[in-house]
Amino acid sequence: MHCASCASVISRIARKENGVIDCDVNFATQQMTIEYDALKTSLDSINKQLRRLGYALILDASDISSIEKN
Repeated sequence: MHCASCASVISRIARKENGVIDCDVNFATQQMTIEYDALKTSLDSINKQLRRLGYALILDASDISSIEKN
């Protein structure tokens, strides 16, 4: 992300995805927290929308293990 406006655009695009419940993009930390209904969407689908803007989701190991538990 290059600026706070970029974070706002990313958040807005992610929230448009059917099934996204909440999304918070923090420009300062370069991180996004997203809550979504896995029956309606997937991280892959959300990532495809973000890639259209030139961004991509990057998950760390703790993110993946918490997803797998749910």
